[in-house]
Amino acid sequence: MDELGVERWTLLAALDDAIRAAEQVASNTAAGMQDLFGEVIASGETTEDPYQEHRGARAWSLIELLNAEKESLGSFLSGHPIEACEQEVRKFAPRRIRECQTNGQAVVAGLIMDIRTIKTQRGPMAVLTLDDGSGQMEATVYNDVFNEYRELLQKDQIVLLEGRLQVDDFNGGLAMRTKAVRSLEQAREARVSQLKLRVPSYRVDETFNTLLADTLRTAVGGQCPVVMEYVQAKGSVAVRLGGAWQVHPNDALLDELRIAVGNDAVDWVYEG
Repeated sequence: MDELGVERWTLLAALDDAIRAAEQVASNTAAGMQDLFGEVIASGETTEDPYQEHRGARAWSLIELLNAEKESLGSFLSGHPIEACEQEVRKFAPRRIRECQTNGQAVVAGLIMDIRTIKTQRGPMAVLTLDDGSGQMEATVYNDVFNEYRELLQKDQIVLLEGRLQVDDFNGGLAMRTKAVRSLEQAREARVSQLKLRVPSYRVDETFNTLLADTLRTAVGGQCPVVMEYVQAKGSVAVRLGGAWQVHPNDALLDELRIAVGNDAVDWVYEG
């Protein structure tokens, strides 16, 4: 669809109009009617942009784009999901899989590409294939760890695995005996110092303030302070919101804030 020269989010926004237009053409054809402008449109001679009304549709974030590809096509085409959170992931897992050394404790982040559950006398265990775009690693999760973290062990989920690295005896690649599993959201909750929102001063009005307040209210009650950075031509001013606006730094809030403020205007800040 990218070869059409129109962004996918614009095409999706225009889909309902396109369906209605197609239904109208089909109805007219069935009734023996001809659109007065049908020949002009069909011949491609019109200079009118059929997507003009929808050009202002909100651009998708990378993760939205990749999720849409996975849902419709069964695979990721435009990149790797970890690219959408690469900078944050490196706060917890400094090395990519291809950079990891064997024989030592490590935290490794990646997407669960495959998971095999095995029944043993001690209970279920799992073998994961973890992929971070630089390489793959097999991780074994024994029954005690599996029972504790099984809700996080889902295909196509980004996770942080902590354990001992070693050489895979079967294929010579990298393997891990997993001791703990965390989601990125859980790791963020434990270490984030603040949520920073960068907003151009000209955007701040009653409508914007209401939208922002409604969005933040969905996650208040946490320990993460919110800092507003108002950007002007001559500089910026940072204002820390009161304790009543401290939030749980979850992914749902991040998604909603990116819609309200902008994809590049939202940032989790970590100390150190």
